[in-house]
Parts: sequence; structure tokens; C-alpha cells
Amino acid sequence: MPRWAQITLTLVLFAASSSRAPAQGTVFFTGNEVHDGCVKEPDAVTPYVIGVIDGLGAAAAAGKFTSTACIPAEITGGQLGETVCRYLLANPGERHKPGGGLVNTALSAAYPCGGK
Repeated sequence: MPRWAQITLTLVLFAASSSRAPAQGTVFFTGNEVHDGCVKEPDAVTPYVIGVIDGLGAAAAAGKFTSTACIPAEITGGQLGETVCRYLLANPGERHKPGGGLVNTALSAAYPCGGK
């Protein structure tokens, strides 16, 4: 199966695992749901994380967001997914929060601008 088809299928399966549709002003995935993906289908988390990063990049380009994560160019998508999963595992008290925000928090902690 071509790589793009695998990614598309993964996104569809990950989205289908959520039984509710987002209402305006709500989040689609909480950290709990992303963590469930980390446990059940770790490879399914990477496209979600990359999508969040793309969304944050678009918001930054529009002047609506300032990133505190500076991800090195050599970091792979898989490593980003693993980083988010490790953060969620280590911080269960945060998982009720919106998944996209937790992606940003995890990546900012792992790859802070200006180094550690």
C-alpha cells in the first residue's frame, strides 16, 4: 500500500475511534483520547501530531500563535509522536485537556526554543 494511503487510512481509523463529532468551540480529541491512541495504535498518533503542528504553523503565520517549540529539522514525525506519547504517559493529570494544546506543551518541553 502506498505511504499516502497508509497515512490516510490511519487518520480515518483514528478519527473513527472517537464516537462524537466536535461542536464549534470544543475539541475533537482530549489528551485521554490521544493517550488511548498511543496505547492501542501508536503509529496512528503521528499523523495527528503532524496535523496539530501544521495547524499551529498556520496560526503562527497568521500572527495568531507564537510557538515555544523549536523542533530540529532532523527530528522525524515518528519521533514527534513518540515524544507526545511519552509526555502523556508521564502526565496523566493533564490528559483531560485539549489534545492539540498538549501536543504543543509536550513538544515545547522536549524542544524548547533556545535549548534546555
